[in-house]
Parts: sequence; C-alpha cells; structure tokens
Amino acid sequence: MPLIVRDLPPFKTVSSSGGANVSNGVGGIDDASAITIFITSSSISDVGSAVIQVSQFDPNLATSASGELGTVQSSAWVTLSTAIAATVSSSKSVFINQIAFRGLRLSYTSSSSSKGEIVAFVSKQVTV
Repeated sequence: MPLIVRDLPPFKTVSSSGGANVSNGVGGIDDASAITIFITSSSISDVGSAVIQVSQFDPNLATSASGELGTVQSSAWVTLSTAIAATVSSSKSVFINQIAFRGLRLSYTSSSSSKGEIVAFVSKQVTV
C-alpha cells in the first residue's frame, strides 16, 4: 500500500511568557501510522527540556458522546516517554511510530516566548 505525508497544524505556544509552557494540542491523527515533529531552528534552545505529551481525547473534536469538549475517556495529558525528552534536546526532529493516541502536544520550559510562536511543525504518514 502506498504511503503519503500530510501536514498537521504546527505546535504554537499558548502563552506569552517564559518558564513552563505548552503548545496547542493537535488531533486528527487516528489514521496516522507515524508522526514526525520538526523543531523550528529558532526554538531549539527553548525546547531543550521538551516532553511530548499524548492524550486519549482528540483536541480537534468539539464534543463527544459524553458531551464534554473532546473527551473520550480521559481528559489528561500524559508523557509519552522520558526517552523522547532526550531526543528533542539533541536533534531537530522526532519520529513516533505505532500511534495509539488521539492528541499530541509539547510541554517545555522556555526562556521567553510569544503567544502563537511556532515551536515545531508536525506531519503524519498515512496509508492510502
């Protein structure tokens, strides 16, 4: 089966201060077989302590069967792996395969940031 790559919305900062920060949540990854996160060169020093977080809910969904915003079973964001943090700090891209989650975001410490600043670009690989 052929594979293609589709862009997802970029990770952007959600607040305008330094210190602990998170990016927007990205969903729409139910059909992905792999995801690649490309850290922007301007934010490499800021996301050195980044952790990739995943969720059971799709942040793109307006409502679910339970009526809660995007919630399927759990509304929590959890760390995907501590090994990912080391990967983010040592390279400019992270590859994730075996996608078994619905939401994805970055949690990181930044020295400074502007609200809406692009931290990383995200793409998914899908089978067509």
